[in-house]
Amino acid sequence: MMRRALQAATALVVLLVLAGPALAEAAGVQVEVDRRSMTTDDDLNVEIRLSGDFDDYAEPTMEGFEVAARSQQQSIQIVNGRMSRQQVLSLRLVARRTGTLTIGSVVLSRGGRPVARSEPVQVQVREPATQPPVSADRAQDLARNAGLPLFLQAETPRTHYYVGEPFSLAWNLYFQPQVQVTGAEIVNKPALQGLLAEELMGPDDQLRVREKVIGGRTYRYVMRSLQLATGLEAGTATIDPMALRVAVGDVFRRGAQTVRSTPFNLEIRPVPTEGRPKWFQEGNVGRFGLSGSLLDAAGTEPKTVQTGERLILDVTISGSGALLSVKAPEVDGGDAFDVQPLPASGEDDIQKDVSGMHGKRVFQFILVPRKPGKQKTPTVHFAWFDPTAEQFKELAWEGREIEVTGRAMASESQTAALAGEDIEPIIEGHTLRRDERLQLLGTPLLWALILLPLAGWLGTEITWRLRARAAKDPAKRRSRGAHKNARMRLGLAREAMKAGLVKDFYGHLSRTLTSYFEERANVPAMGLTHDELREAAGRAGYPADLLEAVIVELENCDFARFAPAGSADAQMREAAARAQELLGRLDRVEPRRLP
Repeated sequence: MMRRALQAATALVVLLVLAGPALAEAAGVQVEVDRRSMTTDDDLNVEIRLSGDFDDYAEPTMEGFEVAARSQQQSIQIVNGRMSRQQVLSLRLVARRTGTLTIGSVVLSRGGRPVARSEPVQVQVREPATQPPVSADRAQDLARNAGLPLFLQAETPRTHYYVGEPFSLAWNLYFQPQVQVTGAEIVNKPALQGLLAEELMGPDDQLRVREKVIGGRTYRYVMRSLQLATGLEAGTATIDPMALRVAVGDVFRRGAQTVRSTPFNLEIRPVPTEGRPKWFQEGNVGRFGLSGSLLDAAGTEPKTVQTGERLILDVTISGSGALLSVKAPEVDGGDAFDVQPLPASGEDDIQKDVSGMHGKRVFQFILVPRKPGKQKTPTVHFAWFDPTAEQFKELAWEGREIEVTGRAMASESQTAALAGEDIEPIIEGHTLRRDERLQLLGTPLLWALILLPLAGWLGTEITWRLRARAAKDPAKRRSRGAHKNARMRLGLAREAMKAGLVKDFYGHLSRTLTSYFEERANVPAMGLTHDELREAAGRAGYPADLLEAVIVELENCDFARFAPAGSADAQMREAAARAQELLGRLDRVEPRRLP
């Protein structure tokens, strides 16, 4: 009986093999899209179904599209003696331009010959609907977006500025804590017509996650772009939208969507013409202070000088505003002094950041006394327009009384030739070295050599006993070693930082924190979402505020790993310091180990 059944089965297999080509399903391909009309903000989902007898296929051309995600499934079935093979390729496409875009034919082949071909698919792509700009007051009201899972907001400190006044424009991406954002790519930059704008964030700048309460809800946010803008002429400047392609989810569940900021109008006002002080010059717009110093060739403040002796007048304009366009202050030497401005000294210090432009400008002048007697050095005058107070202001640095000796001199202007001379005082330095012979007898080194063997024996004995005790409780041993292992992983992160390996650095940093929870409290953080980690670690006894700080740091690592690699040394040093501080706080908690 068994022998007869075996023979029948063998015959069936042979029959199927011989009849394979006849029983195999004919090759076929079908391409389906979820829409035929879309905007550049939309995703296009494409499903390509391949079936039948084929051994290779060529994917379609997709000029104008970018593949944002792909997945693939395959199955082979034999039903009623017929073999059916099916392969499904799913694509998520993003359009990078407008117009009629074509998804080309998918070609199936067998033995190098085409056996099936799909029809091309055309998709109409248009720009998204333009949103009319709102007022600056409305745009800056973040509470109107409270309740949205995520949104993009352009923010600036004020709702109006003056011509020539630099101000910061920051585009912040806000998202609720349960939304796991892993990347934000700029797909459309605003034109900012009528503004002179400079991007302050480079490609190497890492994204830092911060928190803000909006409408009673806690939001996290990252600054995606920071620009320093200056109004070129009076009128209305429109802050048009920026578009971001935001990646959400984790490595297992990832999606993307496009968000745009709300456009709004900024008022650019002219600097008033009425009430301008005598010393005001165009371009002096900001909030400034004035200081000065007068030094002789020895670098000291002069009390008595001779006619013809060169003095250096340093005038510093410090504060915030249009420092690059600030004009040199007025210095009137009268008939007692020749005044000659010097070229830029190289002592300027101008910074540009989220608070705008700030720092200092240093202007230098050569003063040459021409008349003997008790003279007062020239007074320095500086005037500017304060856009915050909306009024003109002026300051003066009063001259100093000095005694001038020698004969009267005619006015000279040749002092300009002195601009390249080095008139700073010479400071001499000395290096001393002491060379002593090492005396061994009676020194601590001799006692160390005597006691070293005994200390080694004691150390070995203590280590052996501690290991024997730890072997009795592996879980407890692993828990106690969590902080030590975390320090080692943090060391690996710092090594990656020194080598400029940004993604490796943030990967080590993320594993430092997640592995700590696994070893210390048996919380499998590596396989959990942030919400699941918050819940599990909370059950282990970690306080909520500490967990929020850890999760924010993990989100920082996610952003940095998915951002373009660069050499953001300052951000990496700050992240390592924050991680070390978090480890210290975590180690002060005595958690309950989860089963």
